[in-house]
Amino acid sequence: MCAHRLVRLSDSYWSKRRRIQASVQSHIADLQSHDVTDDAIDNIIHPHDGTSPAEPDISSSINSPDVCSSSEGLTNTLLSSTELQSFQTGENDLNGSFIEANNVYEGENDNVDNHTVDCDDADFDTWSKCGSSESDESIDFEECDYKHSDEMLEADLHKWADNFNISRVALGSLLQILHPYHPRLPVDSRTLLHTPRSATISNVAGGVYHYIGIQSRLERLHQSGLLKVTNNMCIRMQVNIDGLPLFKSSGMQLWPILGCIKEPDLKLSEPFVIGIFAGLVKPKSLAEYLSDFVAEATNLHKYGLQLSDGVVFVRLHSIVCDAPARSFLKNIKSFTGYHGCERCIQRGKYYCSRMTFPDTDSTLRTDDSFINMADEDHHLNDVHSPLAQLSIGMVTGFVLDYMHLVCLGVVRRLLLLWLRGPLPLRLSARAVSHLSQKLLSLRSCTPCEFSRKPRSVVDIDRWKATEFRQFLLFTGPLVLRSILPQELYSNFLLLHAAIFCLVHPRYCTQYCDFARKLLIKFVQHCHHAYGQQFVVYNVHSLVHFPDDVQFFGPLDGISCFPFENFLHSVKRLVRSPYLPLQQVVNRVYERHCHLLTAKQCSDSPVLKHMLHTHSNTDNAVFYMCVETKQYTLRTRDCDNCVCLKDDKFGRIQYIMQKADEIILVIHVYETVTTFYSYPLDSQNLGIVCLKNLSPSNCTYLLADVKHKCMCMPMTDDYDSFLAVPLSI
Repeated sequence: MCAHRLVRLSDSYWSKRRRIQASVQSHIADLQSHDVTDDAIDNIIHPHDGTSPAEPDISSSINSPDVCSSSEGLTNTLLSSTELQSFQTGENDLNGSFIEANNVYEGENDNVDNHTVDCDDADFDTWSKCGSSESDESIDFEECDYKHSDEMLEADLHKWADNFNISRVALGSLLQILHPYHPRLPVDSRTLLHTPRSATISNVAGGVYHYIGIQSRLERLHQSGLLKVTNNMCIRMQVNIDGLPLFKSSGMQLWPILGCIKEPDLKLSEPFVIGIFAGLVKPKSLAEYLSDFVAEATNLHKYGLQLSDGVVFVRLHSIVCDAPARSFLKNIKSFTGYHGCERCIQRGKYYCSRMTFPDTDSTLRTDDSFINMADEDHHLNDVHSPLAQLSIGMVTGFVLDYMHLVCLGVVRRLLLLWLRGPLPLRLSARAVSHLSQKLLSLRSCTPCEFSRKPRSVVDIDRWKATEFRQFLLFTGPLVLRSILPQELYSNFLLLHAAIFCLVHPRYCTQYCDFARKLLIKFVQHCHHAYGQQFVVYNVHSLVHFPDDVQFFGPLDGISCFPFENFLHSVKRLVRSPYLPLQQVVNRVYERHCHLLTAKQCSDSPVLKHMLHTHSNTDNAVFYMCVETKQYTLRTRDCDNCVCLKDDKFGRIQYIMQKADEIILVIHVYETVTTFYSYPLDSQNLGIVCLKNLSPSNCTYLLADVKHKCMCMPMTDDYDSFLAVPLSI
């Protein structure tokens, strides 16, 4: 597209240049045909400044009927003032074009100086009365087209620079290259990205701080059309606060306050920055750090925000943090303290150099007891957190994050115990090698919804939270089946089944109380199988997870996964240790200049990668992929296993569109059996063993798909498969 624009712009330039030369020649010829003196010609082409005593008056000659009637051709070839002005601001200096055009006239009349034509608005108005030029209109239309194209190019460059985190130096160099071909583009990256000239940086709590606010985000969402406002509408917002170290060679760290709109569903899961702190240590004063946020959140809760369509009120949905951040924000004892449990009043027991919480039925804390400081040993300095002023429970509003607590906590602890724990619990080297081989064999079966494929347990120290989650919910029950002792495998299934119920939107309500019993039994069994030293804060807190699910819904909706991903993108905004806060603030404001409509997801299915049209199927069009709001279906093996609404399982062979319907051609499995029966029948969770794939084709509509499955081979000969429904 850029090459095409370049050719058109070059053609327009030379067309104008030839038209100017023809205009000058025609103008001179008409004047000479009416016996106009050389001085008069010079006055028209190069008018005097008014100080010369002799200035011939040729207005009567030009305005005479004879001249006007005989110079219609001249009138039609003259450029309009708008066109002349736009051309003068073009790629090359227009003065050079007039010099070459006047050289043509020099051959006929040496008395005319070589200067640029300079006509005032009155001259153009007078000549425009004699006729109109179709070529001028076409040029104006082309100019508007070029201007619109350059504006689109500018917006695309802005979006490209943000999406790929292009450095400002590289972007500025690119603009310098493009500017000769697109003169309307800015030459500096700061102009293109609308970088703020200044930002208010305050010295707060032992560091520097900048507050962006909630209101600016809501206004931007409303302007972009993503936020549909009704009067007295309530918006529920989730908040995350966590530390972010920037460099390995320095203690510099960021403490951003992040927000995410949970209600209404904007189909926009990306968090946004509310405020950000930078310092060598975490904020020394919690009151100073949170003062701006608490003030604005209180104001939006009481008085709301006036938008064009009405007033909206903001309520806090929940606060999602890891355990150290929660203790910091609530101003309570750390999870390593005797009174460190946030949900019950159990006093911990120090055992084998660690704090343990073996009890599973202690008295629960409440929001009122927290405000009244009923358990004084749980609080620090008898001072309430500034967040207590907000309309959120200080116990129920701070959810337990299963990303840190379960994935990076309990599951990682179990794996390390099996790999490096005491000899009675440690797996043999052959078993570890077999476990790694099984995990690696599942890489080709991993659906596209997973950001990472299974890795060997040799790299366990480098596993991410999403890999531990995948192991717990999908691959673990299969690969551990023949490796762990039966007692430990049954214990692992307790945790797998309970978390699977609490994560899945379909089962979290139905099996919430059952999951609570499973988690209590898991903690008690861990005490017996692994010893009391295993029942630390993370393991004990499992018994409190169902309370959050009952109040907020599935665990995936109250986890730190989206915030941790966003923090990674924030860290990439810092390119040097010089003024890291200012760098982040500038990049955030640059992104605010974008309307967010591109982030909006479509509710209707999207077909991709068209293959061909088959005449034997009523000209149905075949595709390789169809994307819906919940999942992506393809014809390849890792993405083609589905569960249908009639509880049949099958593999998609073809995806085709006939008229307005999307039709799936599926081979159905004839044998469906249970994978495990303890602690419940796995078929109740949609986890089944599949055998005997039918060779016959069955056609289903896309709407007949219940959910997508991860399908993993159970044997080396690929005779049977384990199907686990995706909870995403």
